[in-house]
Amino acid sequence: MSQTQATHTESLDEHDPDHNVQKKAKSRRPANTAFRQQRLKAWQPILTPKTVLPLFFAIGIIFAPIGGLLLWASSQVQEISIDYSDCQNVAPYNDEGPSIGYGQIPSNKVSTSFKKDESCSLGSNNPQWKRMNTTYKYRNYVPAEPSLMCSIQFTLPSNLDPPVFLYYRLTNFYQNHRRYVKSQDTNQLKGDAVSTETISSSNCDPLRVDKGEDGKPGKPYYPCGLIANSLFNDSFSNPVLLNVGNNNAMNRTYNMTNKGIAWDSDKVLYGATRYKPADIAVPPNWRKQYPAEGYSDENPPPNLEEYEEFQVWMRSAGLPAFSKLAKRNDKEKMACGTYQLDIIDSKSLLDKHSFTVNKNKTLTSRSTENPFLGIAYIVVGGICILLGALFTITHLIKPRKLGDHTYLTWNNDQPSTATATGFSRPVWAHKAHMAVGGHARSVDVSVCDTQGPDEALRAVHNELSAKKKLRKVKPRDPVPYTIQTYFHFVVSEDTASYYTPEVRDKLATAQFNALNVAYAPVGMSFNLQPSTFNINTTWATNADEISMKTTLRQGTYSALNIYFQSNLSSPGDYNDPSSFLLGYCELPTQVNRTTCSSQGSCITRSNPPLYYKTDGCNVLLPSMPGGGMQMYDQGKTAVHEVGHWFGLLHTFQDNSCEKGSTGDYIDDTPQEMTATDGCPVAKDTCPGSAGMDPVANYMDYSSDACYTNFTPLQADRIGDLYRKMRLGV
Repeated sequence: MSQTQATHTESLDEHDPDHNVQKKAKSRRPANTAFRQQRLKAWQPILTPKTVLPLFFAIGIIFAPIGGLLLWASSQVQEISIDYSDCQNVAPYNDEGPSIGYGQIPSNKVSTSFKKDESCSLGSNNPQWKRMNTTYKYRNYVPAEPSLMCSIQFTLPSNLDPPVFLYYRLTNFYQNHRRYVKSQDTNQLKGDAVSTETISSSNCDPLRVDKGEDGKPGKPYYPCGLIANSLFNDSFSNPVLLNVGNNNAMNRTYNMTNKGIAWDSDKVLYGATRYKPADIAVPPNWRKQYPAEGYSDENPPPNLEEYEEFQVWMRSAGLPAFSKLAKRNDKEKMACGTYQLDIIDSKSLLDKHSFTVNKNKTLTSRSTENPFLGIAYIVVGGICILLGALFTITHLIKPRKLGDHTYLTWNNDQPSTATATGFSRPVWAHKAHMAVGGHARSVDVSVCDTQGPDEALRAVHNELSAKKKLRKVKPRDPVPYTIQTYFHFVVSEDTASYYTPEVRDKLATAQFNALNVAYAPVGMSFNLQPSTFNINTTWATNADEISMKTTLRQGTYSALNIYFQSNLSSPGDYNDPSSFLLGYCELPTQVNRTTCSSQGSCITRSNPPLYYKTDGCNVLLPSMPGGGMQMYDQGKTAVHEVGHWFGLLHTFQDNSCEKGSTGDYIDDTPQEMTATDGCPVAKDTCPGSAGMDPVANYMDYSSDACYTNFTPLQADRIGDLYRKMRLGV
């Protein structure tokens, strides 16, 4: 739709008698705020060799000593570990009891770690074992069937300073199985007398209640569930020191306790039960410890609040090989010598599995020996130091330029944009987030498609630079100019409903302010004329630029026309709804005082707009302040393109770090090899030249949040170019 048509339509609406009566439809569009439109500022660390390399060395320097300390601490642990799984099958056995002699335990079932102790003259003797039947009392009950006892004799070649711990270790037992871990009732464990009906539907499956008469559900098990039923219930006696002082003196018992083996956090999960003994059943694997009739007043259920072995077992292990604390002594030293330890094998559930479960007992000082953590710290620290050294050497021998996007694969795939004048104009494309009219999507956006300077403009830049150098003129205070400015909103049919007059006024005001703020230090101000609004999908994509600008352009050659197009695209992408171009602008052609011989070859002050019909800047409408284009929604795209309209070039013009390269023809903008992407803290693509890359300069490719300035000589050049190229004076 042309400008005239759009204006006429709005005039008809204004004369409609029902125009003011109609209720405004409630919009579901999210509020145009930074939070709702996902435009909140974010902090992104910039990784450079100066930050990464010290980090590698710091991690190595910190981790390696910590690993060494952990490894040393592990080496200080003294322990003896014996696998007694086969004791019930292969150890010497005699029904008559203690008269049987001991047999040697296979060496592959024993592991030791001791320090040399000068105060002990004992050698390291191989442990021995035997098995026998014995009578064992479980709390208040002695079963009629004798229990199998495994008696082990072992030698400690060194004294064990307190604390001394006795662990049992299981391998190939999966306490972390999901159904196994869930099989318990927390309320019952806390002491509540949970009803049979509740237990029957609890997580204790398959051990919820026992079978009553006629196969009906009977009493609830206490405690119910698989974890409690599989309680490791081998019993360990206190170690007995034999032949004290290498003579016939009496043996001496080293007292260890099962108190204090559970964590405080475990103890709060359990309480004394409120069940009556007659109302609950003994778990299947516990029945050997109780009479046939089960719990009674003489043989009550265990007090789980004080039953620390049970609390330790209920803390499920995450791996199939695990150790759990059985006894401890925190005060007395365990003297070197030969000890006897008796183990009552309770024929627990572990012995009834179809797979093999190995049982170890470990006697140790402090904790079990485990060098893994120390080794892991040392390995990580060593790798970090090695990588830091390699990266440092690489950086010193072959440094990589910061911010050089030629290393990126997506940049290598860009099609050539060489022009007839022999230069290239990079069009950087990347993914961005755009939210317009409540519809958010990810799009491909190219930054700038402004053509490079022709020979005439290069000559003017050379001339102006030479005059500055010849006269040694310092940047002067800018001469103020007010530029007549025209905004043209060109939108597609599918976005027209969003860009209401209120929205357009808000966008235009914000963009106008952004231009004046940016160019005020340059001496340029803008006088905004009434904007036009046009609904034309072909124009909105820029598929017919000549027709659009011929119809819409206003003012003389010194007047600025900006076409804010809702779907601005690069050539070849007009039909791609997910590909957009931020903007481009036609560089100026010098205004002549004489009459031009042919249309378009030159411009005079008296030529009609037909001679410069393509003049002006094309800018993506969502890049206006609050327009919805992520990283590019502060109006700085228009500031950048208007810089081209005045005649300024990119700060990375000609992409060269060579001495003598003209670049953008401005002496106080540092040389820059490649354009800036985003908003890096620092970037130096020409380390051999003075100054860092001008990432905050409006004529780079930075994101809007990064743009802040023109240099003093750029400000000078804008005024000179405007007078010479636009005004012809």
